[in-house]
Amino acid sequence: MNWISALFAGACLLTSLQAGPSASTPIPADSKSPYEFRGKPTADYPPYTAVFQAKTYGELKERLENFFKRWEEDKKPLDDLASLNMYFQCQGALARTCYLLGDVEAGDGYLMKHDPVRASHGRLSDRALEQGKLPRIAKEIQAIHLHLGLEDPFPKGPPKNVNELYQPLAAISEATYAKREKEPEEELEDSNEE
Repeated sequence: MNWISALFAGACLLTSLQAGPSASTPIPADSKSPYEFRGKPTADYPPYTAVFQAKTYGELKERLENFFKRWEEDKKPLDDLASLNMYFQCQGALARTCYLLGDVEAGDGYLMKHDPVRASHGRLSDRALEQGKLPRIAKEIQAIHLHLGLEDPFPKGPPKNVNELYQPLAAISEATYAKREKEPEEELEDSNEE
């Protein structure tokens, strides 16, 4: 019975030692993962090529953070396939490296921060608020909700962000789709009259 306990304790110790790499763990030279940047760079952008020279996971994380810092400073656009590929490969690699090093919160944060869609929505929201469009759109959505017998989608006032419009718009879509499903003959009659 003692040897079973010793074997179990040894297995647990070995598993904890192999749990994951640390910042000083070397990146395997023969790694096939695109997130570990072995081989030749596919684009000629100095912060991107520097990522391929990282030797450890800690160094890889630093170089990826530098990549995004320089990207923002250079105001690089995502206007071609090479830029998109480079950007999203580095985004995935930075989050993955944080997760490998046990920093889940930082990995999640980087996924959210380096999301160009979220950033463009933020700029869209700011412009819409400046021009007074967001409150007008919210008022229209609110009127449609009340007309359909749905609850007020903005009980605390108009939204401050374009993203807050998606859920109410989806509710309108579901309600009108459900209504069309119940009354298919009526819809056909209306379309034949035209």
